[in-house]
Amino acid sequence: MKKFLVFLSIILFFGCQEQVIELDIPDHDPFLVVNGILNTDSIISLNVSHSVGAFDQDSINSLSDADILLIENGEEIGQMVPEGVDNFWLEGSYNWTEVPIFNYVIYGPDGVKLKPQSGSNYTIEVGHVNYEPVFAETTVPLLNDIINSEVVSNTHPDLNSTLNFSLPDVLGKKNHYRLILYKFILYEGGQKKIPIELHSNDPSFTQGGIPWQGYSFSGQEVVFTDDLFEDEIKDISFDFNLEDDATLLLEITSFSEEAFDYFNSIYTNSNKFIFNFGTEPVPIFTNVENGAGIFASETSKTYISDLDENDATIIFVPY
Repeated sequence: MKKFLVFLSIILFFGCQEQVIELDIPDHDPFLVVNGILNTDSIISLNVSHSVGAFDQDSINSLSDADILLIENGEEIGQMVPEGVDNFWLEGSYNWTEVPIFNYVIYGPDGVKLKPQSGSNYTIEVGHVNYEPVFAETTVPLLNDIINSEVVSNTHPDLNSTLNFSLPDVLGKKNHYRLILYKFILYEGGQKKIPIELHSNDPSFTQGGIPWQGYSFSGQEVVFTDDLFEDEIKDISFDFNLEDDATLLLEITSFSEEAFDYFNSIYTNSNKFIFNFGTEPVPIFTNVENGAGIFASETSKTYISDLDENDATIIFVPY
């Protein structure tokens, strides 16, 4: 026992010695960072900033003097120019007199309010006098309309309703989808969308979600691929709790492949830091050549609940 205690003391003694190790860290060569997710419901816009080294003291700043060329299906649309600034404030701060921590300069097509079109290809070429030029492209995904939608009652003790509908998969494509069901509230001067908790045992729903009371998926949004139903019609069913007389909005989004890879890398990276012992961070996906960031696209369709005139069943119609 004495020998063991002596040996342990030696380990603790040498283990507590402070050592200073000098590292020769190379200087960071900054590059352009471009971020823009094109959505068929919104005007095309993006942001351009620059990278900062891990040990640099400089802050990240949006660039308001970048040279951006927008190309649609191989034809030049024209230059993109700064159109406004969004302010990123300290978390939890609602005092708009405070100084923002980051000015987010938004670029849009010069003189044109252009929404991206499903099936079209968009390319950007971005240059700046202080950085190497970068390039990125994305093809806006197609998205079919849902069919056979209905909300019916069920017998679950905590969830009183089931949403059923079918989604025809886009043929010949690798598709990536997201579903969100909202409680929709209209009030004087505005509107509000409140995500509803959804529950399912569908084997396609493996991205996120926490098992709950016999359900393999429970969450406020579902992200999934067509791996199990490629080129087929997908029957989808969710259990949820429907409040009396509530108006519902069903939002369905189809992501481009690079958008799906980008969001998936963020989700995976976040989960790594929940239990970070023995894990390494996951690189955030980028499709910006010679730089960083994401230039991707998505097509969204929104449906609102309505009553079927024949049998008073709740169905969904385009909103």
